[in-house]
Amino acid sequence: MFLALQADVSKFSTALEFLDQHNTIMRMENQVLKQRLDKLAQEHVRKTVEMEMLQREIARFQMVYQLQQQQQSQNNSRELDGQFASLSLTN
Repeated sequence: MFLALQADVSKFSTALEFLDQHNTIMRMENQVLKQRLDKLAQEHVRKTVEMEMLQREIARFQMVYQLQQQQQSQNNSRELDGQFASLSLTN
């Protein structure tokens, strides 16, 4: 009976040692995954900020383009007015 208990203790001790090693490995993997997650979160924040900056720049370029179009339209209108005026003066 005593030998059977010693055999059981030995089996459980071996199993416990294996599980302890497995637990250590899993903790290490968990730490690596947490670090990777933190790095990805930082990258996400950086890319979000970059995207917002680019969207603001696009909006600014669109506004400049619209202003240029308006100015060009006004210049064309003035040019046509000048041409009509010179036509009516010559007649």
